Amino acid sequence: MNLFLREFFTHKFNVALTIILIFLLITLFYFSKVISYKKYRLQKLKKQYQEFVTLSEKYSSLERKFLNLKKKQSKVKGVMEAVDKVFSTLGLKNKLLSVKFIAKKDLFDISEETAEVYIANVNMNEMINIFYKFKNIPLPIVLKKVSILPSFEEKNLFDLNITVSLIYIK
Repeated sequence: MNLFLREFFTHKFNVALTIILIFLLITLFYFSKVISYKKYRLQKLKKQYQEFVTLSEKYSSLERKFLNLKKKQSKVKGVMEAVDKVFSTLGLKNKLLSVKFIAKKDLFDISEETAEVYIANVNMNEMINIFYKFKNIPLPIVLKKVSILPSFEEKNLFDLNITVSLIYIK
């Protein structure tokens, strides 16, 4: 009888041990699947976060550019007044032959006025001063096209034909 009980309990022990091992294996398999899914979601979220950071940086950059443009904006009424302001500060108003208004474009809250400026008989130093002034004037002004031709009167003087755009916020 003693042998029978020993075999019965050993057999029950083996069955219980087998059931526990099977349960542990199923649990391990389930948790490995859960972990792999969580890793997949983590990778996906990291990618989305990276895209968000990139978009955030682009937005910040555009916002800074917009604020700089707004800060650069001066109290001028149009491109004609802006050109007059540039040339009056340089003292080259007498060499300014013509300022011809070309077009005005409106896009949402931003307007762009374009004019063609013709300057005659400027030397190299005056030409550099003109370009420097257009670059550093506190106005959102853009040189779209510049034509430099030698003057007919003197070889060391130049005639400039400049297409200028003034960009301003309404």
